[in-house]
Amino acid sequence: MRVEESSHMQNSARGSFFSFIKTAVNAWRSFLLVLW
Repeated sequence: MRVEESSHMQNSARGSFFSFIKTAVNAWRSFLLVLW
């Protein structure tokens, strides 16, 4: 495997991870808003 491919895979994995965290934070915020 070439270095560019591995780095691209790392970047895509990191992007999906951050998008997942963003979605979780949004869901948690809406949950807290419903509680309050």
